[in-house]
Amino acid sequence: MNGNLLGGVLQILIFFSLLGACEGQETEDIVTIVDGTGELVDVSLPVEKIVSITSRASEIIYALGSGDKIVGRDSYSFYPSSLEGVPVVARSSRSPNVELIHKIDPDLVIADSMLSEEDRRKIESAGIEIGYPYSTMASATTFHNLTVAAGGINIAADQPVDYPTVDPEWVVERDPDIIFSYATNTADENLTDKMKEIHNEIISRPELVDVKAVKNDQVYILGNPVAWGISSVVGDLYLAKWFHPDLFEDIDPEAVHREFLLKFFGEQMAEKSVYP
Repeated sequence: MNGNLLGGVLQILIFFSLLGACEGQETEDIVTIVDGTGELVDVSLPVEKIVSITSRASEIIYALGSGDKIVGRDSYSFYPSSLEGVPVVARSSRSPNVELIHKIDPDLVIADSMLSEEDRRKIESAGIEIGYPYSTMASATTFHNLTVAAGGINIAADQPVDYPTVDPEWVVERDPDIIFSYATNTADENLTDKMKEIHNEIISRPELVDVKAVKNDQVYILGNPVAWGISSVVGDLYLAKWFHPDLFEDIDPEAVHREFLLKFFGEQMAEKSVYP
C-alpha cells in the first residue's frame, strides 16, 4: 500500500503482515500454526507447492533453500531473478487472481495483511490454507521496530491503531526531524524512478514546507529490496546512518548490501535501493 514514513530524536513517524506462522505445534502429518490474524491453521505436510503473494515471504522462502517450491507469486516477487519465471497470480496480496491460484492448486498460500477476508475465504474454499498520503505505523509494526532498532523515535508509536491515518496538521505539530518513506516496484518498473517520484512528492507538499525534515533536506526513501524480509538488516543500516551519521561514519550500507547479495543469493546489486 502507499505509505509514508515520517521519521522523527530523532523523531520518526512511520507510514503503511505476513499471514505466516508465528508459532506452531507439529503432529505426524499436520502442523498447526497461529497465523498473523490470530487464527489456527492446519497445514498438511509435506508442503511441496507454495503460492507466495508477498515479496517479503518469497525472499525468505528462497533464502531458506525452498525457492523451487514457489509455484505462484505476486508481481513484486521477482528477486532473486530466478523467481521471474514463476507464474504471476496476483499483483499483490491486495489483488490476487483467485481463479489462477485454484488452478495451480498449491499446498499453501502465503500473503500479507493486504489480503481481504473475502479473498481469503475464496482461496480457502478450495481447501488451501492460507494507502493513504499520511498513513503511518504505530508500535509493534515492522517499520516501527526498524526505526527503534536504528536509534530513532517513532512519533506515531502511541497511536491507538497499528496503521493510523493522520492529518497534515498533526505532522506539522510533531515536526519530525526525519521523514522516510518506502517504494516498491514490479519487475518492469525502475526502482530509482519510483523512489525519486515519492521523494519529490513528499518535499513538494506545501503543508510540509516548514517541517524540519523538509527544510533540512532529511527526507529519504527506502526501496523494497532492503525494506523487509532478511534484507531488512541492510535497510536498518541505512536508517541508522541517516539517523546518526556521526556514529555510523565508518559504515557503508551499500557495501554491506553488495556483500550480502553475493553471500546469500550469488547475485550482484543491480541498482541502489535507497534515495537519494
